[in-house]
Amino acid sequence: MGEEMREMSAVVVDQTSAPKVFEATLAVDGMTRSSCVGAVTEALEHLPWIQSVTVNLVANNAAVLFEGRSHLDDIISAISNAGYDGAPNDLTQDTTVPAKDLRRTVCSVSVDMLESGDVVKVVQGGSPPWDGIILGGSGELIETSLTGDPKPVMKHVGDSVYCGTVNKGGPITIRVTGAPESSLLDQIIKVVREGQARRAPIERVADAITGSFVPAVILIAMVTWLTWLGLGLTGKLPADYNDAAVGGWPLWSLEFAIAVLVVACPCGIGLAAPTAFFVGGGLAAKYGILAKGGGEAFQEASRLDIMVFDKTGTLTGGGEPKVTDHRISVNATASGDNVKTAQAVGAMAGIPADHIIAGVLPEQKADKIKYLQKSQVKPVSRLGFRTSSYRRPIVAMVGDGINDTRALAVADIGIDIGSGSDVAVSAAEFVLLNSKLLTLLTLLTVSRAVCRRAKLNFAWALVYNVAALPIAAGVLYPIKTGGNYTRLDPVWAALAMVLSSLSVITSSLLLRSRLPLVGFRSRPMEDLGVKK
Repeated sequence: MGEEMREMSAVVVDQTSAPKVFEATLAVDGMTRSSCVGAVTEALEHLPWIQSVTVNLVANNAAVLFEGRSHLDDIISAISNAGYDGAPNDLTQDTTVPAKDLRRTVCSVSVDMLESGDVVKVVQGGSPPWDGIILGGSGELIETSLTGDPKPVMKHVGDSVYCGTVNKGGPITIRVTGAPESSLLDQIIKVVREGQARRAPIERVADAITGSFVPAVILIAMVTWLTWLGLGLTGKLPADYNDAAVGGWPLWSLEFAIAVLVVACPCGIGLAAPTAFFVGGGLAAKYGILAKGGGEAFQEASRLDIMVFDKTGTLTGGGEPKVTDHRISVNATASGDNVKTAQAVGAMAGIPADHIIAGVLPEQKADKIKYLQKSQVKPVSRLGFRTSSYRRPIVAMVGDGINDTRALAVADIGIDIGSGSDVAVSAAEFVLLNSKLLTLLTLLTVSRAVCRRAKLNFAWALVYNVAALPIAAGVLYPIKTGGNYTRLDPVWAALAMVLSSLSVITSSLLLRSRLPLVGFRSRPMEDLGVKK
């Protein structure tokens, strides 16, 4: 491995204690099933200076927090000793952009040569190489890749522009304000990757099942082999059962055991939830939603009971209500205004007076969240009926990310609706890149769709494996079809195993389509009773 592959940009997590803690994301090649995730995790957790390890089977990478940057090579060696290939992710750009030199002329330079303060010309149809501020010209920029909004945004001198957007208007001149790997687009990519690496409770259930499933399958395979072998050697089976050309009853019975081992590979079970949440993270980003909390945040959002809004900056902007005509059920609002003002805004937004918490200072919002979490609610079933049992409610806090940091962290689900370019430092589980409250509905809809798909995948993979086991073991062998006894040969068992994994992956990928029943489609504003 070349020295250039070992160069990486580490993020200092703790600068107050020694030694420093670094975060690295490494590509791990060779992982094919959930047991591989356990093997890599175990190999790294045994290292004394490792603080945390998160291995992602779908993305084939491992996010590691470790003490001392010099230990990076040791981490790669530990992955290699476990039987896999590890290397730091190397993300570079090989592009050139027009830039102005000291003689006020325009020349093309590599993006890697740009520094903060450089002046760059962005032509029509071009994309800013890094984040910057417009110095000259104006035009419409398409920010769909960042915010999910397809409408162009008009930009003038002094406005910020971001890497990843497209200049639809005339040429503009910008001054680079961000450094490489610190642009909003890079932050979004980093946040999405970190979120996809976080594991949901259903994934931990799958790991527990696969951990017990493998020993059970080995036991079933041994019992299958010994049972058929015993019946064959004792003469209790018809002579025409044995269709093996060589090997007699021992080889004939061994084929059943091999088929059991092959068809019961729990790859589909291990991929059921991670693939759904992986696709869900990308789907949410398409609508301007960053899932920093990953699968766990999706699962919590799908069970949401109470949503609390910080009034200023979310329900109001510049003193004027943002929400005045809708059929959206807003649960509660927390405001630092007096009771009269808060209730007036709440009435415009359709919030009941007893759900308005007024006179709350920023540092007191977290206490109000804790108070709501101590209450009891009756969950609504899938059929729309409330169950008879009570449980602690799942509370979400929607804030602007400026003075709501503690409340966002205390809530079960923190939703940051105003952090802008500071998405990487937000304490919320979800970050909305646009300020449209309708995006909250999309967030909840995506969360429920993703969790339903994860459960469907999990149930399908489990039923598939359980149903295939007895067939591979030979319970249908006495039945003749076309003059031959019915059995699942090892070769066909391998194909059945592959189809199990492919069906789960395909099911997850279908979330990105707009097909009825299997795809995801956001609801139009008209269906929500919102006027354009």
